[in-house]
Amino acid sequence: MKKVVNSVLASALAASFVPAVVGAEEAPQSGTTQTEATQTEATQTTEAPKIDPALEKVVKRLQALGLVAGYGNGEFGVDRAINRAEFATLVVRARGLEEGAKLAQFQANFTDVKPSDWFAGYVNVAAGQDIVKGYTDKSFKPANNVTYAESVAMIIRALGYDVPGSVSGVWPNNYISKAAELGISKGVKIDPNKPATRGDIFLMLDNALRVDLMKQIEYGTDVRYEVAKNKTLLTEYLDVQVRDMDWANSDDNDSNDLPFVSNVPVIALGDMDANEVELNVSRADLEGTGIASGKAVKFHVADGIDPNAFAGQHVQVWIKDGKEDTIVWMEASEDEDVINDRLSDVYYDGKFAADGSKIKGKDDIKELEIVLDGTGKTYKFADNVAVTYNFKRYGTGDGAAKGLKAIYDKFDRNNFGYPFSVKVVLNENGEISYISVVDDVSFDQNNEGVKYGSEVIEKVDTNKKKITNLESGTFDLSDKEEGKDFLVFIDGKPAKLADLKPLDVYAVYYADGDDDKPLIFATRQVVEGKVDKVEIRSNGDNRLKIGDTLYRVRTSATATASYSEDGNKTVDKITVDEIRDLDGEDVKLYLDPSGRVRHVETKDDVTDRKFNAIVTKSASYDSTDDKWNFTVLSEKGKKINVSLEADDIEDADGNELTDDQVEELFVPNKEDLMVVEITLDKDGKAQKAKIVELGDLHELQGQDWDDAADEDDATINVDLDGNGRNESYDVTSDTVVWDMTGEITSGKRVELKDARTADFKKLADDDDKTVFYTINDDDEVEFVFVVDGGAVADDTHYGYVKSVSNTNDTVTLLEKDGTELKEKEYKLDGDAEDALDKFKRFDFIAFRLNSEDQVIIDDVVKVVDGAGDDPTALDSLDPSDDDYDQLLDDASLQRVTTAVVDEVDGDDIYYKLRDENGEFVKDDKGSVIRKKYTTNSNTIFFNTDFEQEDGVNEGDYVVLIETDDDGAKFDYVLIATDEKEVKEEGYDEVDSDGVLPIGNFYKQNDDLNVEPKPPVEDKPFIDEDSIDTGRFGIAGVFTYDVKADLAEGVDEADIESVEVELDGETYPATVADGKVTFRKSLQNVDVTEGKLIITPVEGDVQTYDLTFPE
Repeated sequence: MKKVVNSVLASALAASFVPAVVGAEEAPQSGTTQTEATQTEATQTTEAPKIDPALEKVVKRLQALGLVAGYGNGEFGVDRAINRAEFATLVVRARGLEEGAKLAQFQANFTDVKPSDWFAGYVNVAAGQDIVKGYTDKSFKPANNVTYAESVAMIIRALGYDVPGSVSGVWPNNYISKAAELGISKGVKIDPNKPATRGDIFLMLDNALRVDLMKQIEYGTDVRYEVAKNKTLLTEYLDVQVRDMDWANSDDNDSNDLPFVSNVPVIALGDMDANEVELNVSRADLEGTGIASGKAVKFHVADGIDPNAFAGQHVQVWIKDGKEDTIVWMEASEDEDVINDRLSDVYYDGKFAADGSKIKGKDDIKELEIVLDGTGKTYKFADNVAVTYNFKRYGTGDGAAKGLKAIYDKFDRNNFGYPFSVKVVLNENGEISYISVVDDVSFDQNNEGVKYGSEVIEKVDTNKKKITNLESGTFDLSDKEEGKDFLVFIDGKPAKLADLKPLDVYAVYYADGDDDKPLIFATRQVVEGKVDKVEIRSNGDNRLKIGDTLYRVRTSATATASYSEDGNKTVDKITVDEIRDLDGEDVKLYLDPSGRVRHVETKDDVTDRKFNAIVTKSASYDSTDDKWNFTVLSEKGKKINVSLEADDIEDADGNELTDDQVEELFVPNKEDLMVVEITLDKDGKAQKAKIVELGDLHELQGQDWDDAADEDDATINVDLDGNGRNESYDVTSDTVVWDMTGEITSGKRVELKDARTADFKKLADDDDKTVFYTINDDDEVEFVFVVDGGAVADDTHYGYVKSVSNTNDTVTLLEKDGTELKEKEYKLDGDAEDALDKFKRFDFIAFRLNSEDQVIIDDVVKVVDGAGDDPTALDSLDPSDDDYDQLLDDASLQRVTTAVVDEVDGDDIYYKLRDENGEFVKDDKGSVIRKKYTTNSNTIFFNTDFEQEDGVNEGDYVVLIETDDDGAKFDYVLIATDEKEVKEEGYDEVDSDGVLPIGNFYKQNDDLNVEPKPPVEDKPFIDEDSIDTGRFGIAGVFTYDVKADLAEGVDEADIESVEVELDGETYPATVADGKVTFRKSLQNVDVTEGKLIITPVEGDVQTYDLTFPE
C-alpha cells in the first residue's frame, strides 16, 4: 500500500516540543554563528537550486500550513544543517505562537540572545513554553547544530512517546529504534552525531504527521499512558481534516467514499480560479466539520498542487481549516485505476472504426472500445461514462456519445489515426468511467472554442499579453486576466505567461469550450544532434533518427512541420525533399507533446558536395531555361539528372565550355572515356560540372586482365614502365569501378543502359572482360572502366521491405539467412525517391546488388505489393497479367500464389480454391476443388509485423513464393491476416459498391485461371504396371518395400493419404516427386500379400493388391 509523505507535521511537532537538557542527548554541538542574512528569514536574490520533487512537495505542504518560510529566492536550504535557533523558530510557528514572538523580542532570558537577533522572539517564546531550555551558564547557544539523534528524540517527545515503558535502552539507540518502529525515520539515513539537514528534518516531521499520539489517561498515583487511535499531530494541533486510505478502510467507509474531483480550473475557468478545485464530498463525511457542506464544494489548493491532474477521480486529501479551507495535500485513491496514455485505435461493434458516423446516441456507447498505446489493451466504456474532449465537458448519456463521436471523427483511422493524449479512470469492472482526450497532435488549427495551434513561439510580450508565432499570426490575451480568464502550462505543469520562451511549441484550448477562457499549453522538448538516418515510411511519414530514437516529421495538408536553415531568420513549411536532405546534418528538433517534430532548425554552414561521375545520357539543350540537361552515374552508383548552363560546365583546365563543346563531349562513349566532377549546392542540386583530367588510360583484355587483376590482394599487377618487371598498383576504397558493358542506344539522346558501379573483387576473377584503368600520382588505381565482356555477375536476393532511408540512400529489409529471417540494410544505387517509385515498406521484392553491394533500383521486381495490416489492398504478381511470366523470370521465381489455409499436415498446406466473390470453386462434378502446397524445413514463414513465425495455422491468409525449381516446395510464406481478423473487420462482407473487400486476395491464386482437371477418381491414381514390391527377413524381423508411380495426370495435391496394409494393420507411405515409396520392418509379421490404399482429396478410395516374394 502506498504511503503518502507530507510535511505538515512540522507544526504539530512544535506543539509538543520538549526542552533540551544540558548534558543529555542534546549536548551542545559546535557550529558557525549564522545570522539573519544566511538563515530562515533571509532575503536572497540568486536563483534557488532545484531540489528533489518528492522533498519539494513536502516543503510546499509545510509552507501552505505556515510552518516554514524560504529564502527570498524560494530556496529552503534543504541541504544545510539546522541549528537551535531555527528549530525553536520552527516549533513556535508550529504551535501558532508566531504573534507572541514579536512581543517577546526584548525579553532577556539568555546571555547570548540579544533583542537585535532575528530569532530572539522565537527563542524566548519557546523557552517560556518549556519547549526548549538553555544551558547552566544561562546561554542558549543558538548557532549549535542539531544532530540526527537529537532531532529524532525531539520528534518522539513531540508525539508523547518519551514516557516510562515506551522508550527503553541506551541513548541514542533507544530513540533511533523507536523512530524506526513508528516510521518517523523512513527515507532518512540516521548518522547519530552528524548535524541533521533541514531537508531530513522536514521528511521526519512529515513521516510523523500521521503517527497516533501517546496520551496520558490517568493522573495522580496511578499514571497511565496509551496510544490515542486516530489522534495525530494533524487532527489535534493543525486543524486538518484527513481523508485518506486509512480513513477509507476504517469503520463503514470504503474508497468510493473518498472525495471525488467533480470540476477543475481547466474546465471551469471563470467560475473557478487556478488555485481552486471542486470536490463532491457527499459521502466523504465532511458535512458538519466546519469545512464544507453539500455535494459539490469548492476548495483552495496549496501551491504545488495541480488539481487538474485529478479530474474525474477519487482523491485522498488533507484539508486545513481556516478563513479559506485549503487542501494542503492531494493524491489519487489507491483503489482506483487511472491510466495516462495515448490513443492507439478505436472500435465500433468489435471492428475498427474509420470515424464516428455510427455513433448516434447513448445506446451506442456499449458498442465502443478503444486501444491504448502504452498498455496495448482494449477497454470498454461504462454506461455512465463521463467524457471530456479538449477540456470541454460532454457529460454522460447522449452527451458522452456526442463527445466520443467527436473523438472518433478527429482520430481519423483512415490516415493511421492521431495518437491523442488520453486519461481514463476505470471502474471496478475495468470499464472506463471517465475519459479525457486531448488533441495535442494536430498543427495549425484555428477553431475557436476547440483548438488553436500547435504553433511555435517567436516572442512573448507580457505587457501586451500577446504571443507572436514563428511562422505567422499572433494570439492575443490583452483583455484577459491571468489566473481568472486564462491559464498557462509548460510541459503539463502550471506556469505563467512570463515563463513562456521563444521556440516553445504551444497550443490553445478553451475551458469547457468557452472561447473567452483560453488555456495555453506549451511544450519545451528540444532534441539536438546529427541526423544519422532518414527513414521513409511514405511521402507523408518521414522519420529522422538521432542516436537510438526516431522522430516523425509530417508533411500533409493539415499538419506540416516548419523549417529554417538560417537560424530562424526565414521560416517555411518543410518539404519532403528537405526532410530527406537532412541526412548527416546537425539539427535542432522542436517537438510537440506527442513527440512528433513541429519545427526543424539547421545550421547555415552546410558544405557543398563534390563527386566523380560518368555520363550515361547525352546532353540535351533546353532553350526555355537556357540549360543543358544530362544524366550521370556517380562514384557511389547514384543516377543523377544534371541541369546546368554552359558557363557552369568547364574543361579540365577550368575553361568554360561552349554549347557546341557540351553537345559533343557530354555523350556516353566507351572509346573516348570521360569522368566529370559534379558539385552540388546545399539543396542537393548540381551547380557546376568539370571534366576530370584522367591522365594515361591503360587497357587490358580477356586473359591478360584476369592475370593482372588480383582479387585477394586488391591490386593490378602490370609492367607500365616497360622494364620487364610487373609493379603492383593498389585498388583502394577510393577506387571507382564503373560497369559500362550495357548497350549504348542511339536516337535523339544517346543513353548507356544498365550502367552501374561494380565490385573489383568480382571483376578481377574474370577472363572475358575489356577493361580500361587509370593510375594516380600515389601509384593507386583511381578509375576502372569495364566496357565489354558482359555485366559483372550478381545474384538475386529476396527481402521484405521495412523502410527506405535517404541517409546514404538505403533500404532496410528482412532477408533469409539459412532458416532465419534477419534484418539487413543495403545501400541503394540511386536516390531514395527513385526507390520509392519502385517499392515501399511492406513490399516483398526481388533485387540484385552491384559490386558495391548496392541495390540496383531499376532491376527491382515487386513480388508482393504490401499494405501493412490491410490485406484487402495486398497485391502479388497477378497470373492473369500478360507480363506475369516475364516478371517471374526477371525475379528468378517459379511461382507466386495466395491461399486460405484449410488444413496443415506437416510440410503440407491444404486449401480450397475460391473466386474473387469468396465462392468456392467446384469441378464439373460439383465437388470443391482442394489443393495442396508443400513447404520444407528451410521455408521462411513471416507476418506483416516483421516477425518470423514457426509455421501457418488453419484460417491464415497466406502468400506463397517459390524462388527455385525444387519440386514445388515454397521458400517464403507471408501471413497477411487470418479468418478472425477478416470477420472482425468485415472484409468478408460485400460493400455498398457490391465488392467483396477480401476478394482481391482470393483472385491472386494462380490456380484460378487454370481449367479444372477431370475428376481424378474417374481414373486410377497409380500406374499399376509400375508397382514393385520387395521382402526379406532376418531373425524374425521382416522388411517390406513398395514402390509405384502416380498415374498420368495425377498430382500429389490430388491425394489425401497413401497407406499399406499388412496383416490387417495399415502403415503410412510417402508420396513425393510423382512416386509412392514404402519401407517397414516388422517383428514376426510374415506375409506375402498386402494392399496399397489411396485416399484422394475428392472421390472414392482406391485399393491395389500387393504380392510380396516369399
